Amino acid sequence: MSSSVLVVVSSPVMAFLGQDGWKSGLTSEALRKVEELEAKADRLERDRGQKQMRLETVEQALEKQKQKVRLLETNMLGSKFVATVMEKMRNSRRDF
Repeated sequence: MSSSVLVVVSSPVMAFLGQDGWKSGLTSEALRKVEELEAKADRLERDRGQKQMRLETVEQALEKQKQKVRLLETNMLGSKFVATVMEKMRNSRRDF
């Protein structure tokens, strides 16, 4: 009975590129610039996350306000209906 064996070989180049090893051949000026850009990218990502949270909070508040408006509109329509019915009743009493 023969069995198959799957062998996975990790490429040293892929492992090298996955870490900061790609920076090893850079000049000090280029390395400094890369670090500045990485810091800026991190800062921008944090800012984006904070803005996303603020947006979600504002959207939730907007939805609550919309619900309040719908409730008020429903109540106003109900009040108008009741007022109309009462007016009709008053008018019908006058007719008697």
